[in-house]
Amino acid sequence: MTKTILATLLLLPLLAATGAYSQTRAGTENQLQRVVTQQFLASFADRLEARLKNRSVGYSFTVAGGSGNLMVSRAGGDARRAPDTSARKMSVDDKFNVASVSKTVTAAAVMRLLTEKGVNVDQPVHKYLPSSWTLGPNFDTVTFRELLTHRAGIRCDGEVTYDNLKACVAAGINPRTKSQQLYNNSNYALFRFIIPRLNGYPITPIKIDESKLSAIYAKLYADYVKQNVFAPIGLNGIDLKPVLTNPGLAYQYPSPAQAGDSFGDMTETSASRGWNMSSKQLAMFLHNLLYTEKILPRAVSQRMKKEQLGLWKADVTDPAVLDYEHGGYYPGKDKQGNVFNKGEMNTLIANFPNGVNVAIIVNSQFGPGMSIADAARAAMKETLK
Repeated sequence: MTKTILATLLLLPLLAATGAYSQTRAGTENQLQRVVTQQFLASFADRLEARLKNRSVGYSFTVAGGSGNLMVSRAGGDARRAPDTSARKMSVDDKFNVASVSKTVTAAAVMRLLTEKGVNVDQPVHKYLPSSWTLGPNFDTVTFRELLTHRAGIRCDGEVTYDNLKACVAAGINPRTKSQQLYNNSNYALFRFIIPRLNGYPITPIKIDESKLSAIYAKLYADYVKQNVFAPIGLNGIDLKPVLTNPGLAYQYPSPAQAGDSFGDMTETSASRGWNMSSKQLAMFLHNLLYTEKILPRAVSQRMKKEQLGLWKADVTDPAVLDYEHGGYYPGKDKQGNVFNKGEMNTLIANFPNGVNVAIIVNSQFGPGMSIADAARAAMKETLK
């Protein structure tokens, strides 16, 4: 690799963060294309697949980047296996519950609405919560940014159901805990209600039994995402529940050989999790989010990266693989054999400094050794040599 190309790769994160990327795009585009060709993507895919093979029940991944929407997809292992019926191999079009990668989808929807409505990310969210809810101590201080970055001070446990989230808000927060970032699904699950309200759902709906509000808000959230995040980039048929016929399943690895898990319908516990997507769809989502304006203006999507609003900056020192990412995880069992689900799910979306995006789905435990994020970074570092 020439020094000029390497310099371009190292400068891209800085250019994006400062807003200079759009001004220098014409000057760097040709240099970027020399690196991100179909051959480069295929080489990266070869190296990534070598790290994923024979380390799980099944895997699927798609890498995308460069000009002309270049894309390479690979899959291996099983999407379904005995004792489940209709056993089959994994394909790149198999949809799985992508767990917390759904948070980036929700963040994109939030940023789109905030931009459209002219609402600042540092404004409080309380007026966009259901009007029947009680605000606990200090909850009126929680902002959009704090929810998006897990700095709202929320410490609620349990499932992200309507009743539990209502109780979480009523319990309030300790302002001192805001200084301690703590990942909590409730932060994003609250957007299941905030997005519909921000989009104009009435403050006081016509007399509706509160028991029905959970389903109403869940549908409004899902409809907004489908229409304003997925549809503009040509992604249709994505849902918060598994496909009806023989969905791909998650399994324990390497044993026991038992029935798998689809994790079921998560419509009413969504926003922090729940979207069922293929690796190809995830890669298309990430590419369009960051490199087109079909979902968000470029300045807004770059702000998501810079301020880590739904995408995390990887904790690595090598600038060539300093990616922005989000992972997803449903635990299968721990080292002591305690079972949490019938199977395990590991998912990842990652954006590298050279403009390459990768989406990975592994439908079981992965290992031993590195995580799927480690595998992606190691494969990229080797490809760049």
